[in-house]
Amino acid sequence: MGRALVVYYSFGGVTRRQAQRLAAASGADLAEIVPEAPYTAADIDYRNRDCRSYVEWQQNILPSVQPLAKYPADYDTIYVGFPLWYGQAPLVVHSFLKHYNLAGKTVIPFVTTGGGGLANTDKALHSLNLAGVTWHPATIVTDYTEADFAKWIEA
Repeated sequence: MGRALVVYYSFGGVTRRQAQRLAAASGADLAEIVPEAPYTAADIDYRNRDCRSYVEWQQNILPSVQPLAKYPADYDTIYVGFPLWYGQAPLVVHSFLKHYNLAGKTVIPFVTTGGGGLANTDKALHSLNLAGVTWHPATIVTDYTEADFAKWIEA
């Protein structure tokens, strides 16, 4: 696997906790995706079709992100964690993926969700057409323990 980096976006803290568990289980470094303009609860109100996240999704607006604390080019494997928004990664995660050259990297998405399945997660990520990336299928890890992550890594 080589050097691994766990990169994540978390709004409510669940994905952050799972990213920390994955990093501990794998010995990977950890970095957070931070949007330039942080999201508020009103920005992700799924009942409001005028909320920021819905407008971004409908218009494919990629929000700006702050530079990562760790540079992905220094790693072989990049775990990318996020909550599901509208059945896929939040577009702030797409911004991260498009911003960094991940050619030659293995990218392994992990997902937290309050319910439901992966929906269009893999299809949306693959549609970014990132040249030279080896994708693994996304996995829902909402309730994984550190031991669960260790088994997942070995599989």
